[in-house]
Amino acid sequence: MTMRLEEKVAIVTGAGRGIGRAYAERFLREGASVVLADLDATTGTDSATALQEIGPTEFVHTDITDPDSVEACARAAVDRFGGVDILVNNAALYGDWDMGDNTYEYLRTVFDVNLHGVWLMSRAVAPHMVERGGGRIVNQSSGAAYNFRGALAPPTGFGGLGSFSYQQTKAGVISLTKFMAGQLGRWNITE
Repeated sequence: MTMRLEEKVAIVTGAGRGIGRAYAERFLREGASVVLADLDATTGTDSATALQEIGPTEFVHTDITDPDSVEACARAAVDRFGGVDILVNNAALYGDWDMGDNTYEYLRTVFDVNLHGVWLMSRAVAPHMVERGGGRIVNQSSGAAYNFRGALAPPTGFGGLGSFSYQQTKAGVISLTKFMAGQLGRWNITE
């Protein structure tokens, strides 16, 4: 079998479980070294330990809403594996997302994780990708960015304006990806 990602280094956010862990496993099977970036130390450590049987992994406790934490994650990838070639911005509030919380505070929390975290991680790894001659950034969005059926008013009375926090952030990820591609493409960093 051809190892398409041999000698490549990937960071996958939200890699402790679910889709993030599946990305990490696939990259390992394709020959990459993988940094599993996750806020949950237990699932992150457990996943890294289990996946080490497939290939080189490193768990880095990462809060994607904290600029210092994402910089430390990028630095850990460089220190452990020599650089960064691939970033998968997968971490998001979804499984534990509270659709009923329409407060401004919660809207800000969802934006910090689902959208601003994508920008922070990308900003942290881009200089390291430039040093290696390019890279790939994969931003996980959702069809929810285009789903407006849930915005219909309830049949009785005005219930207030919902925040649609998840949908807003995933639409933002799509736009951010386009802007990042325009800026980073000249350094062979594609989205």
